[in-house]
Amino acid sequence: MPDIHVPKLDDRGGTHVFKLALGWAMVVDAFSEKTWKGLDRPTQDFMAKQYVDLTKKIYGQVNDETEDAYRCLAGAKPCNSPEPMRNPLTVTDLSSKDKAIVAQVVKDKVLPAWAKRCGAQCVDEWNKTVGQSLNITLKP
Repeated sequence: MPDIHVPKLDDRGGTHVFKLALGWAMVVDAFSEKTWKGLDRPTQDFMAKQYVDLTKKIYGQVNDETEDAYRCLAGAKPCNSPEPMRNPLTVTDLSSKDKAIVAQVVKDKVLPAWAKRCGAQCVDEWNKTVGQSLNITLKP
């Protein structure tokens, strides 16, 4: 097998990085209705509260790790990376104009491509829930 060089971010000659997370994932935790109804009310209340608490902890951890990544990229401490950046980057916040461009690209390009992959039933459900709250209607 040939020797493959996988460049690190600071090998590419960049000087800046935007504070823009490019990722998304769906997570679903579920009980069957029969199982849920088989639990007494105090247990249901306990489980619901634990799930809310877990969700807050997970999002908190994601935010903490994202901020740590930005510190590491900038060569700042504390940083959980075992190696310091050889060429630290300037971490740059998005301007209002940048945020508007990102929102437009998501609406015009990302969501329609996702809707095509998702299919009609999925898009219909999305439109009734997330789309309604964002005032965005997708076509399959």
